[in-house]
Amino acid sequence: MPLKASREGLTKNLLPVIRVQGEEGRWTMAERLAHYGVPGVSVAVIEGGELAWAAGFGVREQGGTVPVDADTMFMGA
Repeated sequence: MPLKASREGLTKNLLPVIRVQGEEGRWTMAERLAHYGVPGVSVAVIEGGELAWAAGFGVREQGGTVPVDADTMFMGA
């Protein structure tokens, strides 16, 4: 059965890279972006070889106001 990644789960329940037993440690997307100094990110979720959903979070450039959306172009790495 494929994993159903939800937008709300991604937005409100990001786990830390290293989990410590007994610590809740979940972050929101806004908290994670701020922690790493990243102005914005675009996410696409593929399930069963098909695009399930895509969304943008944050803004396009540091200090900017133009939001990232599902169609914002980024350089891939």
